Order: sequence, then C-alpha cells, then structure tokens
Amino acid sequence: MKRIIASAGLAAVGAASVQAAYTPGLTPMEQAKPWSVSVAVRGFYDDNIFARPDDSPGVQESFGVSINPTVGLNFALERTLIHFNYSYDFRWFEGRDENEADHTQLADLSISHAFSERLKLDVSDRFTYAQEGLVRIDDVQPVTGRSDGDYFANRARGAFTAGVTERLNVQVGYQNDIWDFENSGTDSYSALLDRMEHLASVELGYAVTPATTAGIGYKYQDVSSRSTDRLSMGGFLVPAETRDSRSHFIYAGVEHQFNPQLNAALRAGVQLADFHKADFLTTLGQGYEDNATIPFIDFLLGYNYNPGSYVNLGVINRMAATSVGSAQSQDATAVYLDLNHRITPKWTFGAMLLYQYSSLRGGAFDGDKEQLFVAGVNLDYLISQNLSAEAGYNYDRLNSDVEFAGLKAREYDRNRVYLGLRARF
Repeated sequence: MKRIIASAGLAAVGAASVQAAYTPGLTPMEQAKPWSVSVAVRGFYDDNIFARPDDSPGVQESFGVSINPTVGLNFALERTLIHFNYSYDFRWFEGRDENEADHTQLADLSISHAFSERLKLDVSDRFTYAQEGLVRIDDVQPVTGRSDGDYFANRARGAFTAGVTERLNVQVGYQNDIWDFENSGTDSYSALLDRMEHLASVELGYAVTPATTAGIGYKYQDVSSRSTDRLSMGGFLVPAETRDSRSHFIYAGVEHQFNPQLNAALRAGVQLADFHKADFLTTLGQGYEDNATIPFIDFLLGYNYNPGSYVNLGVINRMAATSVGSAQSQDATAVYLDLNHRITPKWTFGAMLLYQYSSLRGGAFDGDKEQLFVAGVNLDYLISQNLSAEAGYNYDRLNSDVEFAGLKAREYDRNRVYLGLRARF
C-alpha cells in the first residue's frame, strides 16, 4: 500500500512486537541473521558509453567490467527496526583513453519505531556519490550526457503516523533533497541542477471498509538553486535561482486491497506552482510564466501473484526539473512497470519498463516535447544457495524536439548487454 493508510495494521503490529522483534518488510533471510553480503562481477558491452546524442561525433562504444559489492545490516528490536545498506559500483571501460572508470557509492539508512499500537515514526536517509558517472535529475529521470566531475545527492525523509481512532489516521511528513555537481560554469550541470528541495506534507486517511481507505492530503514544496553560476534564458544570462519555485499540492486518494495478493493506490489533485524569482523572465514573453497549474497524479497497482513473483504498475504526472537550460521546468508524465517472475526454484526473470512524456515550459523550446523510453531484462540462474549466474540487456532511448543549429542535439539511444556471477552470504 502507499502512504494514506500507512497506519493500517499498526494495532496488530504493536501487539505482536510485545512478544517478538519488530521486523516490518524484512525477508525471511534478513530475519534469520542481522547481516548480508553480496558481490556481483559482470562483463559488459555498451554501444554509447557517454550517452551522447545521435548527431554527435563523440558516440563511443566499449567493452568493460563491473564489480558491485553490497553490505546490509538489520537490527530488529522489540519495537524498532534499524536497516543500513551500502553499495559500491565500479565500472571499467576498455575503450576510454582517459578516466577509464566510473565509481558510484550508495548508502541507505532507515529507522522505524512503533511507540504504541497507533503511533509510528519512520526516518530514512539515502546518500549517493558518483565520480565521472552518468547524471540523474531525480529518482526517475536520467539526463543526456555524463558529468565531467563528481556529484552527490542526498534524500532525508521523516514521517510520523498516528491512529486517531480505529478508522482515522493522520500522517505528517518532511523530505529534504540536495543535489550538488562539481561541473560548474554558465549552463553547467551545477547551474542547471544544483538545488535544495523541501517537501512538507500532511495526509488524513479513513478506513471506509477493512479493505478500502479514502483520504485527503496537502503538500508544500520549495525548490531553491544552490548554484552561483548563470543560465542562458531568453537571450540573457540570468542567475540560476531564476528557476526557483514554490508549489502547493492538494489531492484526494483511495487505496483498496482487492485480495491478499492485489492492491491499488491512487492520489489525484493539482499542483499550483509559483516561480517567485522569474519577474524578469516574464517581461520577455517566450512562454515564461510566474505561475503554473499542473495535474498531479500518483497511481500504483501491485500484484504478488506467486511466491517470489510480483508485478508493479505505476503512473506519475508532475512538474519536474529539466537539463534544458533555457526552460523553466517541464511537465512530465511517467508510466513504469516492474516485473519479477520466478520461473522455477532456480530460474528467475526480471523486467522493467519506463516511458516518460515531457513538455518543456518557457524559453526558446517552450512546448517542445521529449519522450524517454528505458527498458531492461534480466535472467538469473541459481547455481547454489550462495551463487547465481545472470545475464541481461538494457536499452535507453530519448526522442526530443529540441534542436540546436538544426541538429537534434539531445536525441540518443544506448544498448548494453552483460553476463556475470553474483555471490550472496
């Protein structure tokens, strides 16, 4: 389920925690021991290692090797669960003349505590640090291109859920996101994407029936640039903070448990955005605005149809950041699918699909459309309890109306295949 009904079932959880450790969301293997270690070693081929546009002369292919060790720790106390996970991804490209390796580190920490049958606190932090890696705008969108320097991103979350009555619950939350790129200068990644985002929320949920919960919610978001560099917007060089925004989200939601395997959640409403530092841009026309109204949709359908097999389908519509420097933002609709199918006890098939349709807002490319398609498949064979072999394929494609000097300067496609082994302990 999603967040409106976050406290449903807390009474049962709280009662159980008096007798045993608090283990929400842990797999049987994670419950059996407090630590886990895995390492994946793969050989791969990548036909566009820099994710360069199709019209660019810099498109380059390469074979390579990746090593990905991961360490996980779980501490389950009577009413508290502490989870920590660290992952390091090393990728070496034989086809590069300089900076032959990419390095990405990811650290996750989460703490969940049930004060009582009706009171629960969840806090988490995710830190990402990448050296010479491919850039991401947010959790969903990749950016065309690769950072010439390091960058880091951090997301901290907190949510307090209270069961006011047996049917009514309230959740108050806060999320902070920081993005920082070493790459600097006019129209650099630092100017485009260095920012801090604050997101505060409050949601009310009412259990209409044991299987259905309806609710309402409100969010306030503040997006502020952290860069001192400038952007080329409307024919002028303006401070990066010109794209700062404040948004109010007002929405209603419903969640329904069709059966123990199938559930759905929908939140729908409106996002009211205010570009409060865009006064100069609005005098230029060119589609620049000081406010915007965008439909807000967040839908998820989850189906656990067999042990070890599930499929999740989601749709998100919202305003998002963009790496097109002359634009204020983009309106984006994303549809995603995540599938894991256990064919036999030894064979497992996985697949993911993402399609995003975006419309740029403001500037020379106002109204230009972009379509992003990301797909991946993976086949895993369990050789023994601790060792498996895996093979997979990933495909990325960006179609864009944006043109510079008559060239499609952002369109690209990328194919990657890999084969390797993964050990788990």
